[in-house]
Amino acid sequence: PLVTPAGRLEAAPETTHPSRQSVVDRLKNAGLNPTHRAVGTVWLDDCLGVLRQELEAIGQLDNTLIVYQTDHSVFGKSSCHVTGSRTGFLARWPGHIPAGTVRSHTVQNLDFLPTLVDLLELENPPEGPLDGRSYASLLRGEAYDSPGVWFNEVGIARSVQTPEFKYIAVRCQRRQVDAMQSDDQRRVMNQIGQYVPWMPEYYHRH
Repeated sequence: PLVTPAGRLEAAPETTHPSRQSVVDRLKNAGLNPTHRAVGTVWLDDCLGVLRQELEAIGQLDNTLIVYQTDHSVFGKSSCHVTGSRTGFLARWPGHIPAGTVRSHTVQNLDFLPTLVDLLELENPPEGPLDGRSYASLLRGEAYDSPGVWFNEVGIARSVQTPEFKYIAVRCQRRQVDAMQSDDQRRVMNQIGQYVPWMPEYYHRH
């Protein structure tokens, strides 16, 4: 691909990353259907593989904290439901995180920046404290004081969650309700339903 956020490239950059076509070919050769999800999984695995290779090539693989996390899950995307907001979290940090370590604590995406500031021993910005809470101690294998409550926000939906419960509120404005009940909106929602099966029924019901 030649299109980048900074503009269009004149030529494709040199890279060790496998081509996009090779992703489809490898899936087919393995007897797997190259669905959107399968292609995305292999492409992501390739990205992580290239990152590891480059870090190893410059001698920094074991001196780098690698964190993998996503902004939403596969099912229930764009919702505050557990299937949309609960994601996996993987970290590799030789000398600090023993291989195979599993922790059951919950953290949020907004905790990531305070964690980096903590790990790099930087000072918080003068504008005020950062949102979120550092989980650097969790990565180090030390005691971690969990806040015990987490928040989600997607569009007009809000949620608050504890280890046992989750409350979700959807506050639609009148104009949004009117739009949802219109024929045009129903047609759009039914089209979206081809890719997000639960969404049309949810909007029609609410």
